[in-house]
Amino acid sequence: MKTIIANKLFLFLIVLTIPLCALAQQPADPPAGFEKIEQMVPMRDGVKLHTIIYKPKSSSEPLPIIFNRTPYGIDGIYRGFPGSLSELIDEGVIFAFQDIRGKFKSEGQFVMLRNPRGPGNKTV
Repeated sequence: MKTIIANKLFLFLIVLTIPLCALAQQPADPPAGFEKIEQMVPMRDGVKLHTIIYKPKSSSEPLPIIFNRTPYGIDGIYRGFPGSLSELIDEGVIFAFQDIRGKFKSEGQFVMLRNPRGPGNKTV
């Protein structure tokens, strides 16, 4: 009986510490050396899109921008710049991430496919 109680207590302690370990391993937001700017950016028609900008603190000159507009949500997903973006952190680049229309914190109506705009399309 004591063994069963000890096993349950051990299992409980392991389950309790898993969330604490997960929190300890997450990178800082913003990453070291970056300033985080969160804004609602107005489009031509007045709809505002949720945008997060990571700007290097050390630079006062104009820098290139890597812009990523996504339907998958930008809150927390770019913590620590996953994948190939992490290789560009030391290159002096501004990172801008934006939720598309009608998704997550952006205003407007989400439309999966829009008609192309331009001289070839007379209906728009």
